[in-house]
Amino acid sequence: MNRKIVIKAILAGILAAFWPVSAQAARVFNTLSVDGGTAWVPSQGDAEVGEGGSSVTVAPGTAVNVDINLDLTDESQWGSTRWDVINTGAFGCQDIDPDFFVGTNLGSSVTIDTTGLNPGTYDVKITAYTDIPNGPCTNLNFNDFIILTGALIICDDADGDGVCGEDDNCPGTPNPNQEDGDGDGVGDVCDECPQDNPDDSDNDGLCDSEDECPNDPDNDADNDGLCGDVDPFPNDPDNDADGDGIGGDVDECPNDADNDADGDGICGDVDECPNDPDNDADDDGICGDVDECPNDPDNDADGDGLCGDVDPFPNDPDNDADGDGIGGDVDECPNDADNDADGDGICGDVDECPNDPDNDADDDGICGDVDECPNDPDNDADNDGLCGDVDPFPNDPDDDADGDGIGGDVDECPNDADNDADDDGICGDVDECPNDPNNDADDDGICGDVDECPNDPNNDADNDDICGDVDDCPNDPNNDADGDGLCADEDPFPNDPDNDADDDGLGGDVDPCPNDPNNDADGDGVCGNEDPFPNDPDNDADGDGVGGDVDNCVNIHNPNQNDADGDGIGDVCDSDLALEGCPEDLTITADTDEGVSLNFEMPVAVNGLGDVAVTVDPEPGSSFPVGTTNVVVTATDDFGKTAICAFKVTVTADTEPAGQTETTPGTETGGTTTTGGTNLPCNPLLNQSLFGFACAPCFLAGMVLTFLGMIGMRQRMIRRRR
Repeated sequence: MNRKIVIKAILAGILAAFWPVSAQAARVFNTLSVDGGTAWVPSQGDAEVGEGGSSVTVAPGTAVNVDINLDLTDESQWGSTRWDVINTGAFGCQDIDPDFFVGTNLGSSVTIDTTGLNPGTYDVKITAYTDIPNGPCTNLNFNDFIILTGALIICDDADGDGVCGEDDNCPGTPNPNQEDGDGDGVGDVCDECPQDNPDDSDNDGLCDSEDECPNDPDNDADNDGLCGDVDPFPNDPDNDADGDGIGGDVDECPNDADNDADGDGICGDVDECPNDPDNDADDDGICGDVDECPNDPDNDADGDGLCGDVDPFPNDPDNDADGDGIGGDVDECPNDADNDADGDGICGDVDECPNDPDNDADDDGICGDVDECPNDPDNDADNDGLCGDVDPFPNDPDDDADGDGIGGDVDECPNDADNDADDDGICGDVDECPNDPNNDADDDGICGDVDECPNDPNNDADNDDICGDVDDCPNDPNNDADGDGLCADEDPFPNDPDNDADDDGLGGDVDPCPNDPNNDADGDGVCGNEDPFPNDPDNDADGDGVGGDVDNCVNIHNPNQNDADGDGIGDVCDSDLALEGCPEDLTITADTDEGVSLNFEMPVAVNGLGDVAVTVDPEPGSSFPVGTTNVVVTATDDFGKTAICAFKVTVTADTEPAGQTETTPGTETGGTTTTGGTNLPCNPLLNQSLFGFACAPCFLAGMVLTFLGMIGMRQRMIRRRR
């Protein structure tokens, strides 16, 4: 028996007794690397599927190594590893010696045999086994696996050199090292020119490294030192000497770039007139291609643009301009067909009046033969039927209508004999104010020559003897008395130059505090704009910098204004002032309708600070009328703390025999709750002996109770002092 198997069997027994093996998967894959590529890791969604790793491409029969790293947990063991190429039947088992037990980052590997696998892409399954107790790769209950999808790619390798055909640079010749010295993609073992890339570019049988013209199969056929692939004329050793783009080997005129341009059979480099097929037909020494008159040896002698061989008047550049049949070179008036019709010695083409021998004597632009006033250049300008040379006012059709000796054409006021006496530019015959050059400037209906205020339409409306056009305040007889720039008719405060600066509705001239809108609100005689405490008549009596209107201790210096209980009274002056012994509500029967005089015990003020002032309304001993009267007792200490006690006294008129009065229970009043009394035949505390001994039987009892009450009050006062 195999010794390892025996040892594992013994270990199995020991483990079975002391270290039970878990039936749960306990081999956790960390990483798997195929032939050293990028590592595969278990998918987060399925730990039995790998992701993220790189695949490997190999030829059939190539061994592929898989490095494995995993963790062992839960008292488990890793003794062997199996590989499977899924769906091919190819598999193998790799024993681990020594076995791995519980631990992390444990590493091992397997080698996959690809012999017999067809080209294609395959998934690889790696399974880690527990060998105890059945041996390597046999324990079906204790194993964990992971599948590497597409991790193995098998390709063709015709020459058996271990390199896939599509990647083999010599697929028909074994060359496992794939050497390619010239980097042309063809391995050296099958490259005819292993040092050339490309090998023989022009296919002339010479490797490029040995070929002087590697891209010219004719290798400089014309021997001009230029290879054919860069020689524009590979068969012309002169390389188109005339530069006409035609190689000398096919150019009929190899030295004539125009190649006998005139087609006379003579190449231009030897033709005297290379562009004239007639070669100077008129023999004037100018070739026909540049001769403007190739058949006129005089070349248009008169310069009229017509060559002499076709010009009817070869010496007249105007070619009988006036059409009289006489060439201009012999015509006295070459541009006058009538040849000076009026006989004034001026040819008609330059004679402004060809039919007027006087040539417009009055120079009015109208020739005398058609001029109605041949001696009047204005031709009766005023249209009065008299030509200007005989009209005394040649430009005035009315012939001085106003008789001032000035013709209307130059008379500024042809109908005004005074000619605008006021010189306002308006003639007197149409001027509403003929003696007022400003023509009632203020439009008040009074002409300026009789208007006291000629520029004031209101004629000194405020009667201050200053016309409105020069009066700064035309409607204010006092002319802005306060000098604030506002006239009284527009000034709400005509005597206040600051115009109610504090906006309190009182002008500064009558405002006791012109810059204080509240006008000394606290009545301390200091206006608010100068009063540091405008709402405190005592102006911070305690000198703590806080005005009495907001000081929570008006008479005690407390600049920090601390108020721990938030009652609005500062801590330094906050007392627990209270009134104790507030009387109960009372009901009394009077002998008459006029009411009764009543004394009652005053409540006692306690816990006040400083002196405490106690007021009562109405006071003890006052007369209480029939009906209900509210009695209010108020205590106030030096720091403004107040306590109030209130109760009611109800007086009824007596309609029964004397001695039948009674009281009613008290109620909750003034914040202090008192307990009502008991109905008695009489009330000794009222001391009704003062008004007629109405309760004589109870007098003695009343005196006793009064004495006892005074003792109790004294004791309470002693306790409070303590």
